[in-house]
Amino acid sequence: MSIVPLGVGRSSIALQMNRAYNSLSSAQSLLSKYEQQMLSQRQYEHGSDSPYQASTALAVQAQMERKAQNAANIQSALRYFTATDNTLGKFETQTRDARTLALDAVNTITDGAQRKTMAQDVKLIAQQLFDFGNYSYQGRYVFSGSSTSRLPFEWGADSQCDLSRCRV
Repeated sequence: MSIVPLGVGRSSIALQMNRAYNSLSSAQSLLSKYEQQMLSQRQYEHGSDSPYQASTALAVQAQMERKAQNAANIQSALRYFTATDNTLGKFETQTRDARTLALDAVNTITDGAQRKTMAQDVKLIAQQLFDFGNYSYQGRYVFSGSSTSRLPFEWGADSQCDLSRCRV
């Protein structure tokens, strides 16, 4: 706010009163504007009040939205990878069990009936491993590569030997 001196010289009283009134009116307008800013806690009411700060505020807001989206993407990927890791852990356990059965079947003291039972167990493990390969998380097949909406494996279609026809 600036104080305009009231000229003393050849100005009329009406002109001096008009200047004083205009000065008081502009001061009151500024006071009203600052009061409104304090009440609304906004420095600018319109973007055109300060275009540079408005564009800066928009850029900061866009960056905050991108960071929030990145955080959501990271959380989603983390849940997906956790589900994948859990499935691979189950796969590893089943594979170890199948290996143990195979080593027991090779043992010389194992008879034919025991080997047949072990073969059935290995067949069940193979089916479970196949099911693990078709595991889906939130509607996406985990082990289907880039086409996550397509079933990655079909029992019997991907293997050379159908386990029901393999001899023990």
